[in-house]
Amino acid sequence: MLRLPRLAAAMLAAGWCGMHAAAAQSILIDDFSAGFVKRSLTTPNTSVSPVTTGTHILGGMRQSAMGLGSNPWAMPATIEVHKATTGSVNSLALGQGYGASARVDEFYGSSVTGLPLGANLSASTDRFRLTFAGINGALNFNILAYTGTAHEQNGCNIAANPFSQTIIELKYSDFTVQGPPISFAQVDDLDFIFQTNKGTDWAVTRIEAVNGTIAGAQPCGPIPG
Repeated sequence: MLRLPRLAAAMLAAGWCGMHAAAAQSILIDDFSAGFVKRSLTTPNTSVSPVTTGTHILGGMRQSAMGLGSNPWAMPATIEVHKATTGSVNSLALGQGYGASARVDEFYGSSVTGLPLGANLSASTDRFRLTFAGINGALNFNILAYTGTAHEQNGCNIAANPFSQTIIELKYSDFTVQGPPISFAQVDDLDFIFQTNKGTDWAVTRIEAVNGTIAGAQPCGPIPG
């Protein structure tokens, strides 16, 4: 899967400068409580790629890349790391005008900082978990995980659920090898991909690596062969 263009980012010191242990047997990747930013597009086939830093971000830095495809009604698509207000929570959110079709890639690791994460996820966790505040249309979601240049992918289509929380989980064992296999004991780069069509809005409040499932979580993947 092709990546969107990225901005050059300042290099960070090696190590787990942004890792936060959210609870026993979990590793917080992002809770969107820092690095607030907002960018909008209306012109088809354009992109924005803001880089932000803060605590509670795996590696200390993230890139929120949005590419806008078709947009026949010329209404804005907006990517935002949203700060909680009365009636809302910290989140990564996409809001789109009628007919707009945007893709968001949320990057952590070497593609942003220039240095590998070196994250040992498999020592204490066995899957990724994402919590959505809501999704108002069909969403295609994928994760690309890298060890060096080797990568594996997992993902699924998520049904609309605009008025309540959706939790999805992607097991490491369900990732599809695309060339040399990766090691979840040495994850260097992560790309969380959100692909929408015709005005779908969504907000994700937490991304983490966890061990085991919880009640109400939906399995995501494996990708059909």
